[in-house]
Amino acid sequence: MAMEHDAVPEQEEEVRIYFRVENTKFQSPGKEGIYDWYAIDDNDELLPKDKEGFLEPVFERLPKSQYMSACVGLGPYICVIGGSEVETLYSPSGRNIYSDMYYLDTRCPHNGWKQAPPLIKPRTDPHAFVVDGKIYVLAAM
Repeated sequence: MAMEHDAVPEQEEEVRIYFRVENTKFQSPGKEGIYDWYAIDDNDELLPKDKEGFLEPVFERLPKSQYMSACVGLGPYICVIGGSEVETLYSPSGRNIYSDMYYLDTRCPHNGWKQAPPLIKPRTDPHAFVVDGKIYVLAAM
């Protein structure tokens, strides 16, 4: 007969903080706005590091550069919302502003970024937040 104390203990969920940094290492004109993603685990360790001790990105890059985009976390998902194409950001002909939204499941990062339904209108430099499991996006353009 199984007793209560014989139950299999629940595994603690791994806690990580993900953040993105604009990569300036290989930037050249027209290549700005390329972001890499990094992580800090619950032991305050930066993950992962290469053999010289430098940080390595934890996720692949988005299919396209979404400069001036917003990011939010929703459960295990990271969402990147809106933004603009940097090559045309200061062009006199205007800029290509995106309504695209991508998400990545941090439990299965090897599956890569997936495209979600787009915003109703394109937004550059939006502000995004989550309330009660819903993503809200605010922006002037």
